[in-house]
Amino acid sequence: MKYFGISNNHTAISSQQATKEANAKLLFRIIEREGQISRAQLSRISGLSRSTVSVLTEEMIRNHMLLEAGEGESEPTGRKPILLEVDPSGLQIPCFAFRPTGLLFVLYDLKYQIIEQCFLPYGARLERVKADAYKKYVNPPEDDVIDLFDEIINERSRKTEWDKVRALTISFPGSFDWKNNTFTSIVLGWAFGSRFIDNLGARFSSIPLLVGNLSALLAYAEKKADNSNRDNLLYIHIGQGVGAGIILNNQPFTGESGISGEIGRHIVSKYQKNDEIHCTRLEDIASITSLMRRVRDGIKNGENTVLLQMCGYNAEAINIPMIRKALEQKDGFVMEIIKEIAVEISSVISNTLCVLGSMDVFIGGGIEELGPGFLKLLQDTMAHIGYHRVLGRTKVQYTRLPINGDCLGAAKAYVDNQLVVI
Repeated sequence: MKYFGISNNHTAISSQQATKEANAKLLFRIIEREGQISRAQLSRISGLSRSTVSVLTEEMIRNHMLLEAGEGESEPTGRKPILLEVDPSGLQIPCFAFRPTGLLFVLYDLKYQIIEQCFLPYGARLERVKADAYKKYVNPPEDDVIDLFDEIINERSRKTEWDKVRALTISFPGSFDWKNNTFTSIVLGWAFGSRFIDNLGARFSSIPLLVGNLSALLAYAEKKADNSNRDNLLYIHIGQGVGAGIILNNQPFTGESGISGEIGRHIVSKYQKNDEIHCTRLEDIASITSLMRRVRDGIKNGENTVLLQMCGYNAEAINIPMIRKALEQKDGFVMEIIKEIAVEISSVISNTLCVLGSMDVFIGGGIEELGPGFLKLLQDTMAHIGYHRVLGRTKVQYTRLPINGDCLGAAKAYVDNQLVVI
């Protein structure tokens, strides 16, 4: 799947086999969407003959992709049909997600139910590398990073059945440049080259890798959350950094070489000093990291705010729930900061939609913990600048995804685009 840089180990197949797989995948997707369905209903919805449906579903049952789930309601013939559903135990989908402080592991079944999850901190050596990476990218000791994967798989995981695993999926909070085989993360301060993927692939040589950008995977999961028929979607991830995932024509948009959605690098303002141009970027203003820094700095500098009593006059004790409460109380100091964030995020949304066209916009990454007050400010600002007819059709809302939605997106992207069902 080129959108997420998956290594494709598939061998060439005949056109007849390709057609058979495409038809089987069509049936699988219908069953996945409907939950339970009879063969006759599958034939009507898919347009495939009953004999073709029967042959393909029997093969998927043998491959443990489907199972028979009992009888349905009687058909006009009087017979009760046997219902089919996805076999959750037929496959396992492991996802590894790079987080600011460690590596997250989530194991899904074929119905995207969590079988197991664990978190492994990076450890002292990698944390030192991260500390040295402030304001610049560094190459982490790749063997140490790969050892984290090894430890989770071989020591921490108790429920992974490797005969049911066909790929490893990886969520990375950064940008990819597939032409130059590099990917970098502002959040981690790390830069990887192709050697990392090569070495990771060598460590797990029998299993393909699907590598995806965190925001793109979140956008994909959001698109699949309610089987939406909207072809286009924008997901803005506001956490320690700011990024975006874009779905265009039902597929993640990554650009020609894999670099897209880097809205955190959007220039908000700039000035020249000593023949150098200095820029303030969106993530310098709108990320949770910058929000916390600005609030804490304000308190230390004597700002009059209700947060003082909430935090016991200790600026370092400030957290998002306190900021949310201050926002709900319309605290002037907090309102000023939050309004500026809303204006800058709205500006980026506006610019993006004026280029790409109307689409649903979802906001997540942790900023949603500010509650309905921030969303209302964002919506009101969008309405205020909605001079273009495209913006009038735009719905801005908080994410509907559960925690670790990028892992869910990786699992769904793999099943939709890479899994062979027969």
